[in-house]
Amino acid sequence: FGTTAFRKMLPNAEILEPQFVPLFRVQDFSAQITSLLAQNPDLVWVSLWGGDYINFYKQAIGYGLYNKAYTATTLAFGGSPQAVGKDHPAGQVTGVHANYWFTYPDWTIWPLNKTFSEKFFQMWKEWPSFEAEGAYTSAYMWKAAVEKAAKNVGGYPDHTDVIPILENLGYNGPAGYIQIRKKNHQAYKNAVTGIGGPVEKYDFLAMTKVLSIPIELVSASAEYPTSKSWLESWPVGYRP
Repeated sequence: FGTTAFRKMLPNAEILEPQFVPLFRVQDFSAQITSLLAQNPDLVWVSLWGGDYINFYKQAIGYGLYNKAYTATTLAFGGSPQAVGKDHPAGQVTGVHANYWFTYPDWTIWPLNKTFSEKFFQMWKEWPSFEAEGAYTSAYMWKAAVEKAAKNVGGYPDHTDVIPILENLGYNGPAGYIQIRKKNHQAYKNAVTGIGGPVEKYDFLAMTKVLSIPIELVSASAEYPTSKSWLESWPVGYRP
């Protein structure tokens, strides 16, 4: 899907030979890195995440990849915030998984995220990942829906009483405003990516610049059966 969007947005760009590895089955990325370097790219788009990304970036540093090409990924922070060390080159696009980073939304304008992050740190001695925020928010969304359904029926509700309430439910969580789309029962929040760099108070790579994009601009609307069909509907040169 990413290639489809890329060709639509930048039709004159040359897409070089991609490199594929089985997910979570490869620890040595030397073959892929040397192949990338041989192609002399201006930009390397990395779709690895979790432990795969950690192994990749550490090996890529040794091969000098970051000195020869700019890198971008929406998944560098696809795990614990503490996982990506300060040895990671700064200034690269290092996005987050599930559109959550523990310091964004900014604590000064979204105190809920500050409270959640600090309490999580007090309990676990590490900052919350996207899994932690997702578990917290989904649990409270379910709680809110069950309580409202119980009030409606005057007792413990059946799942058929809860579903209509969850459909189109909106909720303010640590990551911001979240809504559930009735058509597919998926939860949506604004897309978040950013630039990684050192932050003095943390001993790991952090988000120094954050870009938040309204979810309706980067997610297929309900009228499209698949994301691919939505991307293919874009006119050449389209920028959402």
